[in-house]
Amino acid sequence: MVRRASLKDLDDSTDRWAIVVRVFRKWNVYQKSAPAELFCISMVLIDEEGSTIQASVLNKNFHDKYRLSIIQGQIYKFVNFEVTPNVNQYRATTHPFKITFTSQTYSTEVIATISSYAYSFFPIIEIMKIDFHHPVDNLIDVLAFVKDVGTLDEFHRGNETKNRLRLLLADSENNEVECTLFDNCASDAYMAYLQNTESPVVVLLNLARVGFSEDGTPQVCSSFNATRALFNPSITEVQNLIQSAKDEKSPVMVALSQPTTSQLSQHLNGASLHNQTKVTISQIPEQAIGNSFVINCQIHKLETRHGWKYDGCSKCGSKADLDNPSSICPLCKKIPEKIEPKMRINYLVKDKTGSASVIFWDKLAVQLVKKTASELIHLLKKG
Repeated sequence: MVRRASLKDLDDSTDRWAIVVRVFRKWNVYQKSAPAELFCISMVLIDEEGSTIQASVLNKNFHDKYRLSIIQGQIYKFVNFEVTPNVNQYRATTHPFKITFTSQTYSTEVIATISSYAYSFFPIIEIMKIDFHHPVDNLIDVLAFVKDVGTLDEFHRGNETKNRLRLLLADSENNEVECTLFDNCASDAYMAYLQNTESPVVVLLNLARVGFSEDGTPQVCSSFNATRALFNPSITEVQNLIQSAKDEKSPVMVALSQPTTSQLSQHLNGASLHNQTKVTISQIPEQAIGNSFVINCQIHKLETRHGWKYDGCSKCGSKADLDNPSSICPLCKKIPEKIEPKMRINYLVKDKTGSASVIFWDKLAVQLVKKTASELIHLLKKG
């Protein structure tokens, strides 16, 4: 019988390991040469001792199994898997080894007491000391105050249109570092920032990398699909950071109360909800297509007649044309590698001037429900 081990004890002496872990993070890694083609599924696992390790599914034959049946946030027992040295650039943990799940791996959901998260925050003052000669080759977590946020920019790389979002971060002593997020991480972070109503604004960057600007200054950057940005998440570390800064009358609290004068502020142009055009529901038909605006309304009911899922591109979530398998995805500009279930939520909302139907498409719907469509389907099948 395979003996259960702690993550810190794993090494490459055998493949006959058994672990009980929470899937803290799970994300897709795509081919660099073919951005729509799934290369592997990566995860960060955490055990009851708080140790973490990176795990991956490389075999394409098992991508669907792990993508659908292994759910981020749930606890599983894994038995029989490969353990190899963790030497890749931008590895997700500092564990000397990593896991690869294979055809011999057995998994089952179990009940155990394991922390829901495992962050290891990298101080901004230490980021400021990094240079080309002493880089950080693993992904890091950052917890910081947000002093400034730019607009969501578009730029072109080859034939693709990319998103980019710049932020200015600071610690309690007002030490500053710039942050640049790209692609889905940028658009997701921008939407989350617009929806955040708390003050001061604190961002938690999970699995970010340390890069360098053109002049060699270190900055925090996103790392493909691994990085996520959370604004004022409900965890103790965020509350402690804010309370400590207030109690110690830290310089950053003074700076946050003053009008921003950083270079990023030149590009804000409405990055706050307070700067968006406010309209009533009756005025919505008068708005130009593509313009953003804010409505103050009440949710009257959840509309179910439209269903809650649709078939979409696995990469960007755009609705797929199932009648034409060779149709081009409107966002990816290529035939989707895979079509998978995506989520939609329809609300009927009202104000004193009328009513309207509001649709939350896949990414925003997932933020509300905390589960993907595939994960919900799997849970419903389990009963």
